[in-house]
Amino acid sequence: MPGGPKGKLGRKTKKRSSKKRSSSQQLVQSAGGARHQPDRYHCTSFSLVSNLASKHQEEDDGISRMSWCSADGEKDEVESFPFVQLPVMCKLKIFSYLHNKDKGRLARVCREWASLLHDPCLWDHVSFSELPSGCLPSAIHPFADECYTCYKVRVSQFSDYLKSVKPVLRFLEFKFDFSDMKEHYLEMVKRLLARCACRDLRVAHLYWKETPREPLWLESERMTRCEEVVQRHRLRQRLFVNFFDHFTSLAPRLSTLVLPFDWSENSISSLARLKNLKNLVLEKYFVFQHLRQEALERLLVSLPHLQRLLLEVWTPSGHGLVLYSMASKSLQYLDVSQSRGFYLQSINMPNMERFRVARHPWNGPLALAEHVNIQCLHTVLAIGAPNLTKINDHYLESDWRHNPSPMLEEVLKSVCSCRRHKTAWAM
Repeated sequence: MPGGPKGKLGRKTKKRSSKKRSSSQQLVQSAGGARHQPDRYHCTSFSLVSNLASKHQEEDDGISRMSWCSADGEKDEVESFPFVQLPVMCKLKIFSYLHNKDKGRLARVCREWASLLHDPCLWDHVSFSELPSGCLPSAIHPFADECYTCYKVRVSQFSDYLKSVKPVLRFLEFKFDFSDMKEHYLEMVKRLLARCACRDLRVAHLYWKETPREPLWLESERMTRCEEVVQRHRLRQRLFVNFFDHFTSLAPRLSTLVLPFDWSENSISSLARLKNLKNLVLEKYFVFQHLRQEALERLLVSLPHLQRLLLEVWTPSGHGLVLYSMASKSLQYLDVSQSRGFYLQSINMPNMERFRVARHPWNGPLALAEHVNIQCLHTVLAIGAPNLTKINDHYLESDWRHNPSPMLEEVLKSVCSCRRHKTAWAM
């Protein structure tokens, strides 16, 4: 029959082609490492060790092969060296790019990794705020304070592990209430710093006035009267002054510092030790806090390399209003937009390029605007900051000092408190 041989031949070619496809698929799977087979490192978040310990991968003189699809859809084979055969320094370098939580997970993979991750150089970035505040999904608690209890245990265990490692710190961040005598956060931080090498510490975020992870009802139970709140603030301030004096002696090479500041004489003296400081953020500690002109001058003079300053001060305005003067030859960026009742009388900053400001009066006694004479912000900046290029989000023109543009006038009407730009009847 004429169609018989062709049909048989077609079936044979189909069988051969199917055999070729099956053999090619097996070859790709063997070269790629059995994509659907479970491996011991499948649950880790470390991408470089996934699909490297499969049972079905072929080895050729200790070299394994991986395959993936290229842009044109074809399979490409690339030789890769197994992670377990890398030198110790290479393994430590790879581990250094991981998050602290990932390092903690990988330390439970095997004893070798646990020993490698105990290296002090791998824990130079310490942030207690990055620890998860919630519990595991399997843990069902009736109240949120149970989750806070788990968070405290997690913080304590992380601190104990760091003390055993003795890390070389370069970044430190925490948010703990130093006046909490029940949890002893201050003592925990002191013991941790005593076991760490802080000479190379460059960045520090010291949020010492409250614990944001603590539920509000637990804090309200401790302080029910106004006198208790004031006493708690004073106690916290005294504890911070002693701690900050010790901290600045341990980390004299800080370049970036963020903290609530109390503007006491001792705190200013401790801050003056940080001669290499370039970035400084001073948040408010207490709302009813008066800032003396002498304290501000002393701070700026004692920091000769300061380039960026964010200042948050809440000082009463109205009757008894204090107009401040600021002078710094190194400052390039100044932000006073978070301050309340902070008005500039004059500045002397020849290198300042960016300035951020907002009009937020923090009123004491009610005072009419005509009874308060505040210097125009344009005049202050034109005289004291000749190289200024940007106010808030507005870029200045080349002749802004002598001929302010209409756009600049609109900006000044929203931030300046002089009689020409502020039209409201009260401060």
